[in-house]
Amino acid sequence: MRYRLKLISILIIASLIVSTLPAGTYAVAAPSSKEDITLELDTKFDVEGFIENMNKEIQDIYGISNDSVRFEVSTKFGTAKIYQVYRIKGNAEEFLGYTFAYGNPFGDKKTIETKKGKKTVYRYLGKALKSTSDPDDGFTNIEFPYDDYSGWTFPDLLPGSEYHSTFIEYPWIKSESKIGKQLSIAINGAFYSNKTATIKLKQQIVTGLVLVHPELVSKNLGPDGRVPAEDIKKLEQIPWEKYVHIYQPPTYSAWGMGVIWHRNKQTGKVWYKTIPIAPYSVVQSKYAIITAGFISDEIADTIDIIETDKGNGYKYLQLRD
Repeated sequence: MRYRLKLISILIIASLIVSTLPAGTYAVAAPSSKEDITLELDTKFDVEGFIENMNKEIQDIYGISNDSVRFEVSTKFGTAKIYQVYRIKGNAEEFLGYTFAYGNPFGDKKTIETKKGKKTVYRYLGKALKSTSDPDDGFTNIEFPYDDYSGWTFPDLLPGSEYHSTFIEYPWIKSESKIGKQLSIAINGAFYSNKTATIKLKQQIVTGLVLVHPELVSKNLGPDGRVPAEDIKKLEQIPWEKYVHIYQPPTYSAWGMGVIWHRNKQTGKVWYKTIPIAPYSVVQSKYAIITAGFISDEIADTIDIIETDKGNGYKYLQLRD
């Protein structure tokens, strides 16, 4: 097997290290214009090698044991299918990592226009790592067009907002009585009981929402689609660890997915919204965050990182020996 090594020098600035900052103080920079997300199925991967790397990233980035969270090559729903995620801006494509789901796409479908022509997309890419008790639920496809909604944005769901609805706290606890279906608490427990993982996950949630759902982040997008800083700050203030049920965890390289539920105060009806969770590599590139996981102390320094291509097209970063 041939290895291609590329040496990258990264300047680590102590003031930007995530673990030294309280939640809500990390730097943010919203996309400069309205962008679309597109997915491309990648059939060239060594799936077993890819999943092995995802499990390694869970340990290395979050400090979570694979005894608590572990991806499988296949589940009862089928083998993992891997997709490349791109952001389309004009005629340019920007690579935003990977995502994967088990089995085949399913659910209702729509035809959308892309730069390469018309494309049929399904609501779900397949099944997630931890499915609910509802057989119709799956791993939401972030390329699928929005459903109709009432014009709310995520900051509207904060307590005291004008919108008459509130988040349902800890929906995975006594989930049958709260939302009408059984949820697995395994991933939530692993991430939310680990301070480092929780801080990073909240940054990944904010990043994912700004990139995929800017219209649901702010009612006051700029003429170029920019999300106002004050609305991003409101996203940061939301205690996502109380509300987001994680049904597939993110990694350094791959998107995860979660869901929230909120109950209308006037009608009592329960609504849900899926939450795209960006890879931590995208958090770093978009928000200038350097994770303390790359170094063992808090001293600003230059370290060497190896970008490794194992011959199957998948690239990942590791410390140079």
